[in-house]
Amino acid sequence: MIVLADWYAPILADHLKSGTSEMVFPSPKGKALPPRRFSSRYWRPATLDAGHPGVTPHQFRHLHAALLLEEGRPLTEVSSRLGHRNPRVTAEIYAAWIREDDSGAADATPDFTKPLRIAGRNR
Repeated sequence: MIVLADWYAPILADHLKSGTSEMVFPSPKGKALPPRRFSSRYWRPATLDAGHPGVTPHQFRHLHAALLLEEGRPLTEVSSRLGHRNPRVTAEIYAAWIREDDSGAADATPDFTKPLRIAGRNR
């Protein structure tokens, strides 16, 4: 399962309500587009309009993963989103984008200078 951004859900819902097709990028007859048709009819014009001609869907996938990792998203989350069965695969491919900053872990470390509270006991 892939979770979509909140802003995307209403757009997809409107598309589905239109009744034209259950597919996001249907053929003129509402059927699945062959990959070459998708590329020529939708992908290439969209990348040209965006000022990034020649960018492939696979490059876009890499960009998405790299941006998530650069933002500090957990490796397991990115791995799942990419459909990798094992986070090690993701780590090997995207090692350069994995944050080495461990300040989040440092901030999450409890303050051991204060007395510990034992669960179930009132102090």
